[in-house]
Amino acid sequence: MSISTIIRTVIRFRFVVVLLVVAGILLSAYSIRRAALDAIPDISDPQIVVYAKWPRSPLLLETEITEPLVRALMGSPGVQAIRGSSHMGYSFIYVILSDPSQREQMRQVVQDRINAIRPQLPSDAALTLGPNASSMGWIYQYAIVDRQGTHDLRELRLLNESQIKPALQGVPGIAEVASVGGLEKQYQLKIFPPLLAKTGISLKQVITALQDVFQEAGGRMIEVTNRDYQLRGVINNDNLDKLEFLVVGRTGDGKPVYLRDIGYFQIGYDQRRSTADLDGTGEVVGGIAIMQQDQNVLAITRTLEQKLRQVRASLPQGVEIVTTYDRSAWIWATLRQFFETLVTELVVLIIVTFLFLRNFRTAAGPIVILLLSTLFTVLPLAVFDQTINLFSLAGLCIAIGEIADATIVIVENCTAELSMHAYVTSEEKRGILIRSIARVAKPLLFSLLIILASFLPVFFLEEREARLFDPLAFSKTFAMAFSTLLTLFLLPIVVMWIFKRETATSRNFQESAAVQLYRSALQRVIRYRYAFTIAGLLTLIPAAVLLSGFQKDFMPETDEGSILYMPTTLPGLPNREAGWVLQQMDKKLKALPEVERVFGKIGRADTSTDPAPLTMVETTVIRARVRMPRTGIQTPVGIKVKGPDISTIEEISQQIEGLLRGLAGTKSVIAERISEGYYVDVQNDLERMAKHGVTVDEAMSTVRYAIGGDNIVRVKQPDDTLVPLSVQYSPEYLDTLEKVRTTPVVTANVRSTPLGEIADVSVRKMPEMIRNDNGDLAGYIFVDLQNATASDYVDKARELLSKNLNLPVGYSIEWTGLFQYEAAARARLRFIVPFTLAIIVALLILAFKSVSESLLIMLSVPFAMVGGVFLQRMMGYPMTTAVIVGYISLFAVAVQTGVIMVIFIRDALANRTESQSYIDAVIDGSASRLRPKLMTVASIILSLLPITFSSGPGMEIMKPIAAPSIGGMVSSTLHVLFMTPCLFVIGEDIRRAWYRYRQSGKKEVYTLTPSD
Repeated sequence: MSISTIIRTVIRFRFVVVLLVVAGILLSAYSIRRAALDAIPDISDPQIVVYAKWPRSPLLLETEITEPLVRALMGSPGVQAIRGSSHMGYSFIYVILSDPSQREQMRQVVQDRINAIRPQLPSDAALTLGPNASSMGWIYQYAIVDRQGTHDLRELRLLNESQIKPALQGVPGIAEVASVGGLEKQYQLKIFPPLLAKTGISLKQVITALQDVFQEAGGRMIEVTNRDYQLRGVINNDNLDKLEFLVVGRTGDGKPVYLRDIGYFQIGYDQRRSTADLDGTGEVVGGIAIMQQDQNVLAITRTLEQKLRQVRASLPQGVEIVTTYDRSAWIWATLRQFFETLVTELVVLIIVTFLFLRNFRTAAGPIVILLLSTLFTVLPLAVFDQTINLFSLAGLCIAIGEIADATIVIVENCTAELSMHAYVTSEEKRGILIRSIARVAKPLLFSLLIILASFLPVFFLEEREARLFDPLAFSKTFAMAFSTLLTLFLLPIVVMWIFKRETATSRNFQESAAVQLYRSALQRVIRYRYAFTIAGLLTLIPAAVLLSGFQKDFMPETDEGSILYMPTTLPGLPNREAGWVLQQMDKKLKALPEVERVFGKIGRADTSTDPAPLTMVETTVIRARVRMPRTGIQTPVGIKVKGPDISTIEEISQQIEGLLRGLAGTKSVIAERISEGYYVDVQNDLERMAKHGVTVDEAMSTVRYAIGGDNIVRVKQPDDTLVPLSVQYSPEYLDTLEKVRTTPVVTANVRSTPLGEIADVSVRKMPEMIRNDNGDLAGYIFVDLQNATASDYVDKARELLSKNLNLPVGYSIEWTGLFQYEAAARARLRFIVPFTLAIIVALLILAFKSVSESLLIMLSVPFAMVGGVFLQRMMGYPMTTAVIVGYISLFAVAVQTGVIMVIFIRDALANRTESQSYIDAVIDGSASRLRPKLMTVASIILSLLPITFSSGPGMEIMKPIAAPSIGGMVSSTLHVLFMTPCLFVIGEDIRRAWYRYRQSGKKEVYTLTPSD
């Protein structure tokens, strides 16, 4: 079926087409309401987190839990990598998956592996699987502030745990709500060691007696007075003050020993894992709402705000919930920026169309196709589970110019054809319009196919890079696909409406001063075509030099209107001092006039999605959490040192730190001080324990409870919350190392032995955190950069370390960070881009049946790149993946305009008269392409120019993508309008010279003149 037949059929059944379009509009509107919206794609690797809690040292956690779990999970099908970290009292095992679609199946696989080795793990360790969420899911944070100062941090934490947190966790799409900061209420039994020793009762007896208070007896049936009764026995513990009457044992002469005889009860707070501050005003309690993956951020935050309004109404007087971070604000700003860009595009189209065609109605064609192509793109995005985010919107923005190009060519061609027929009937007009559309529709549809093929490299990016750029590639490809369909099936109907009341234009554009000026310039250029062509080719040399000299990076930094400030402290900083340091930093940040609010935390929130150690400070979420899920490192460049021994790993790490500190581009470099955690280390000696008759349980209970103050039971409250109860010696007996050494170990045989008599008690430096990377112990080195991109820096650093660092046998270093993504993207693109260009050449040869003309069109690519390279240099952008995407988009437009120019010149040559020379026909064909080319260039450049001067949300991504198109359209225009005609004539020169050579049998140069 010919194009003309399709167009006639579309016009005949236009009401059906309109109905289908209306149905598509309604479906698209529905999809927008249901679509997942986010600021940026979640590029974190699909992962399952195993969260282990066990009140032991990192060394014991590593050997007893983390390492066995890593070993058990390694080799599981679908597992790409495993990373673990052991801290004091807890550990994380991150199972990185190969296929995100297999998450639920892999959760079951991980759970089965855990169950299989559970008997080999400590029985009192708690193992849980983290929620279906990543650290990119931190979409909302809040602080609880008491303006009247009538509630302390314990009460505010309890208010969050019992009232606010449960309400927010019920919001659909929320995986969990994590508390941060504040104090957790704790009942504390403080024991006086001399009194305990005097009674002859062991610490174990006291603990057992307390635990028994909260037990229940019974559970059987008894018969009383001919009726069955269930039996239940409990201790009334509603009033904990009565625990002072608890009999914990008896003296040697049989007298009871009450709890009050050896100590006292008080209400305190449990050991802290984090401290939070707001605006430097002091400690607050905060919360973090964590979204499930692949959800609609805007819908969830809207529901969160509604729920928070209900919660705020029930809060005590003076207590407020202050929003400290809201991802939706960035999303709304990004959407506003996109719609501003879209409106700019539409205004530019209207102005350009009117200025060139002198008819406002003609702008309807490009505008209708543009709007509907953009709208319909939502449908396949929803089908392919793609979120609508900054990158998908960027894809639409770069597609807009290409969509406008095709429709402008068709509308302009219809206008030009009608201008040559002064008076026509309606039927004749319809025939003219159908022929005009058909004449350019086939090459346009073919060039649109080339544009679709040009984005193949983006689809072949590696998995991690694909998660970031797939939304852009999908949205751009779908927009172009819909524009192709709409151009074929809807645009003819719109064109008929546009020219329904038009009989003829006031004048023929080919007779205008602009065309005459172009013809005159083109004649001069063709006269000196060899010099002009050589000069044009020479411009490729400086462009190639500049291209090879660009710094390389993965992505421009995105600015969401907030910053991430992440200093770290050395191990051993007390909580009180850490809170003071955090407050002082936040106060200085808040004093800056540009800063609206500062919400900082030190330590980790109570969630498996927060692996931050106790020494790390964080104020915001996004930037670090884009980097950390895969690599575990929050700086642009990181190094993992792996090996079997922690002390050697630390030694190598510090050598690397010293070497890199003097390397150009290093802003700061910090190697983890793995072994610099401060411990009061109690090493019990079995021989000395035997001499004093001390059992292992008695010695270890003294360390765990008497000195450490561990919890022994959780007491249920009337509001169903659980408050821990701890046992510890009174603090005045533990506040110096010497007092710890003399801590009495009370045994069951009424003996009291100082701890120092059976153990070596000293302060030692040992690991505060141990990392496990795919089964190897690892230490991390964090490198921040200045005036250098990650890829260039790593190349220099690798060379430096290869010359100056000698690694022992069994040890290795692994470079990690964002540069990995850029290197992987470059490696893929180095292969895929030439392959894609070969596909485009093959398509051109198939269409034109001419290798020479296909190669001539492909010359548009390097010449388009010239302008892009020069503008990129002027703007100072490194060669990021975003810039590469911009070049790919530019190449597609350049090829499209080259195709149209070749089609017009071929038509002019095919229809030239006997009196018309070859050069005149080439000039006629080129001149007929002048107006649509100028319209395309004007619409693309003018619509993209505002992006280069904008500084709104998302512009960090849009600017590098837009720069190649703006600069490239200038050089591409010069190439298409002047060099393409020159190359046509040069080609004819060569053909005629070859023909004469064959005819005469000797080489003879022949050059065309205008008379030819």
